[in-house]
Amino acid sequence: SVVTDKRGRTWVATYLGGLFCGTAESGFRQFRGQKELKSDKIYCLEYSKEDDIIYIGTHGNGMSVISPSQEKVIRTFADDDNKWISNLYIDRSGLVWIGTYNGPMCYDPETGKMLVLNVDENLSTMVRSFCETEDGTLWVGTGAGLVKFDRSTGETICFTEDVGLSSNVINDIQEGNDGNLWISTQYGLNRFN
Repeated sequence: SVVTDKRGRTWVATYLGGLFCGTAESGFRQFRGQKELKSDKIYCLEYSKEDDIIYIGTHGNGMSVISPSQEKVIRTFADDDNKWISNLYIDRSGLVWIGTYNGPMCYDPETGKMLVLNVDENLSTMVRSFCETEDGTLWVGTGAGLVKFDRSTGETICFTEDVGLSSNVINDIQEGNDGNLWISTQYGLNRFN
């Protein structure tokens, strides 16, 4: 995973080498706060330009929040059930959606707290990707299908190979200009409307 901050520095997640930052001109070096991350297995990154914050998902030590300007860890969330982060996504309202091996979590940067999600069995599995569509729907890619998630009620609808997906393992979701979803699965690319 790679993100670029508002100063033009590129941040690179590596799975066994930790987090690196730098520019093509100055070169790259390991993040100064690497020891505070308590994991060199950095799996995913998400950057909030508005808040100038980088969210870091690790395998084994949950999610950390860092300040790129100060190069320090601000906070880490790592409970026993959700130490393995598979995806991070910032929605239009600024909430940070966290994919874990046990389902989704949601972090509110304004309060600094994790929000309690009441989810059904469709989302009690590894979350691999998120996509908020133009109409505000949150789509969640899991290892068990594509899930349409109603954030206000917690209700879900799961779409699987039974409706024509090439695989139930959803790697990524993007909304096309025409409103269709483009879904990368374990066995191919699907268009979904």
